[in-house]
Amino acid sequence: MWQTTKQTVKIQSAQRSGGIRFKEVRLTKDSYGNREKITTRLIGEKAHCVNKKTDFHGYSEKEERFENFDEGYEYEKKYFKI
Repeated sequence: MWQTTKQTVKIQSAQRSGGIRFKEVRLTKDSYGNREKITTRLIGEKAHCVNKKTDFHGYSEKEERFENFDEGYEYEKKYFKI
């Protein structure tokens, strides 16, 4: 017997002037109460992605990924203009 689940997805996008910086937030929630939030920030060819999953018990797991960045501090400096 197959069980079906209902899933809700919400996507928010923002782009700064000049088109160099872009941010997308994708929120997903299923009928069991599991949630997933994926935040992606792009600066030209460089990307920073944070994926946070929370199950219906409240247990959460976070994964962070950098693409084309030497280290996290370089990202913070460029994106937030430190």
